[in-house]
Amino acid sequence: MKALILAAGLGTRLRPYTLALPKPLFPVGGAPLLARHITTLIQAGATSVAVNTHHLHDQIDAFIKETDWGVPVLVSHESEILGTGGAMKRLVDVWDAAPFLVINADVVCDLDLKTLYQAHLNGPALATLVMHDHAAFNSVAVDDAGRIRMMPPRALTAPPAETRLMAFTGVHVVDPKVLSVIPDGRFYSIIDAYQELLDRGERLAAFLPSGDATKADTFYWRDIGTPDQYRRTAYEQLLPQALAAAFGEGTYAAATTKRTPLAGDGSDRRWYRLATAGRFLILADHGLREQEPPAEADAYTQIGRHLFRRGVAVPQIFMAEPFSGLVFCQDLGNENLQSRGAKLLAEGRCDHLGTLYRQVIAALIDLNIEGAVGFDPAWTYQSPAYDQDLILEKECRYFLEAFIGGYLGWSVDDALLVDELISLANALMAASIPGLVHRDMQSRNVMLHEGRCYFIDFQGARPGPLQYDIASLLVDPYVNLPADLQARLFDDFRAELVSRLDCDSRALERGYRLCRVTRNLQVLGAFAFLSQVKGKPGFAHHIPAAADALVANLNHPEMIPSPRLTELAAKAADAVNAQKAR
Repeated sequence: MKALILAAGLGTRLRPYTLALPKPLFPVGGAPLLARHITTLIQAGATSVAVNTHHLHDQIDAFIKETDWGVPVLVSHESEILGTGGAMKRLVDVWDAAPFLVINADVVCDLDLKTLYQAHLNGPALATLVMHDHAAFNSVAVDDAGRIRMMPPRALTAPPAETRLMAFTGVHVVDPKVLSVIPDGRFYSIIDAYQELLDRGERLAAFLPSGDATKADTFYWRDIGTPDQYRRTAYEQLLPQALAAAFGEGTYAAATTKRTPLAGDGSDRRWYRLATAGRFLILADHGLREQEPPAEADAYTQIGRHLFRRGVAVPQIFMAEPFSGLVFCQDLGNENLQSRGAKLLAEGRCDHLGTLYRQVIAALIDLNIEGAVGFDPAWTYQSPAYDQDLILEKECRYFLEAFIGGYLGWSVDDALLVDELISLANALMAASIPGLVHRDMQSRNVMLHEGRCYFIDFQGARPGPLQYDIASLLVDPYVNLPADLQARLFDDFRAELVSRLDCDSRALERGYRLCRVTRNLQVLGAFAFLSQVKGKPGFAHHIPAAADALVANLNHPEMIPSPRLTELAAKAADAVNAQKAR
């Protein structure tokens, strides 16, 4: 048996995602569609496989060449698309007298292709088409005897009596005699060829796995031609693998798994709890990747797996397909450091609160030190390191544009502040103790589960100053720790870090003080942006506490002089507190 995979389409319905990656290379269930098809065809007995190409053909060519498939895989490049029929006719010299099997590259199904091929050999038809009952695609007239009577579009307007409309799956076995009705060297649809054969009185057969044309078949079939269809298929194919990886082999399916949306936070990702037979996973849905990797899902997956291997307290990632944006993780429950910390603070139980934070800090030091070992900056998706440029652009400018300009509506001459901001960035990096930075170490990103703390939202991790995460954790406005407790917790952090790294204690504290300020700037920019631009007003509630903290941090005796920034911060704090009072 020889076979053809139709893979030349432009993928227009999947744009912009097909602008960088051709549809046949979209991953489904852990492998590109094209690889799945080639492997399935070979398992069904294909002795050679042809693949027609056009859009981004160089990527498909390279993909085919990098693997020894065990049988010849021929690439038929079309400088101009020839259509489904034209593609078959172009390969007329490849086919022999035996029927060949054709499959569209953008379908996913669990059909037994060997049985299909044998069914065609056993029948009198010139072609055998796999049919399916799928309301959105039903357009071929099939009678109760399993004969195809009319093709679209005619079947949609005047189907013969005693027929039902069914969907053509894009999988068919074709006798080479069919090629006689297809013109040479131009675009031509196999659907038109089939209709012409029917008009001549030739026989076309419908293949239904149930063997009964009067009943709906239940085999798995999906067309991934649109983003929604692809996302659905990617989820359905990956979910059973994720559940098996987490809980051992078993019978798992999307249809029997309950998917419950969870409340998100500042990002655009969507979160779900997946439940089946009393077992739970978390799905982080980043959306389809539009850019060249690494994107956020790539960073989340690679960094998360690295941290887990290093023994850092992060959820285990059981399965991921970064292009589809789907990442299946360990379920850590619903309680985070913010909820428990705020409760302990409200109850005046500061000793318990301190004990809880010391547990978090011990795990944080492991992340900062152990996570840095073997960390590859190529995994990062925003910037490869926390450096002067990041401080100036993503923290200082973010503060000025999103908070001062966007939230408060003030006009500020950046030139008056630029020297102070550059000095701030340079001083911080000069005092930096190198390690791995989580970059968003705050109480909502620390989960409490079965007596342990776990860090989530680690996709922004990158090399940077060890002082940044501890500063971020302690100035976190979600819990708003008392100043004396912050001081004691930092002393504990410093003592442990100095004992493990033998670092300069004075530089450690100096960098910590500077990081408190830069983190404050970033937080205020983020809260302003999320509340005003992203339509998440709950973040505005925390702006007054963050503004007051910035003033206190800028006025600390260990802080480098920044009079203009300090004056601006004080005015801003007065303004947001006045708003709060109203």
